[in-house]
Amino acid sequence: MATIRNFEERGIPEAGQRQVSSSLHSSAGQEAVPTGVCAHLTNEDYIGSTHRGHGHCIAKGVDPKLMMAELFGRATGPNKGKGGSMHIADMSKGMLGTNGVVAASVPLAVGAALTSKLKKLGRVAVAFFGDGGANQGVLHESMNLASVWKLPVIFCCENNGYAESTPVEYGLSVANVSDRAAGYDMPGINVDGMDVFAVYDAAGQAIARARAGEGPSLLECKTYRYYGHTVFDNPRSYRTEEEEAHWRARDPLKQFREAVIPQG
Repeated sequence: MATIRNFEERGIPEAGQRQVSSSLHSSAGQEAVPTGVCAHLTNEDYIGSTHRGHGHCIAKGVDPKLMMAELFGRATGPNKGKGGSMHIADMSKGMLGTNGVVAASVPLAVGAALTSKLKKLGRVAVAFFGDGGANQGVLHESMNLASVWKLPVIFCCENNGYAESTPVEYGLSVANVSDRAAGYDMPGINVDGMDVFAVYDAAGQAIARARAGEGPSLLECKTYRYYGHTVFDNPRSYRTEEEEAHWRARDPLKQFREAVIPQG
């Protein structure tokens, strides 16, 4: 989590100041989700990511130095500088790629899960998407097919409250994204995405279920991005100071520290 936070708060501003790219999306504040999920995965397992995917890459084991080279368009990046921030992939780590198209990596993860099942590899796949991606048709097609075929895939929604500047309450027809799991005959789990232990426990159950051949799960993690949609977005145009203070008081690194230090 600390590595992700440092990458986002030091690396992204550096890249932005040098006008490397306008498409840099910080995941600072959301560190507990990829950390808690990917702690259960090996290099053989797969993840499909989002446009806000630096945290997913780091949690899956992609080298942050190579990632930064990719942001700067250098040939030493994992995609030889041609992918940039939104298309970082590292097949040696099972990282299928960050993706600039909303929810577009979901079917990639489902395809990887199908490969694992047909070849009896014992691997699982995690499809990360945001609350904005929760309304994309390709997600629903993928959840339906994964359930029909009982594929070893976990659909992990990072609900940070906003699709760019649209609040989730405006664009969601149900109280929780996880409520939709029932329509696809899979478990729907809603957890505190600011608590790495809560994410770890819930993800562990879903991943164990997938490995046992019991099919997919939908895991919704309520979290928050501390900064704007991109480096040029001012979140104060649609979020209040009080709201931001509330979520920062529940910082995942702070909560982790307060939980483990008293326990020695």
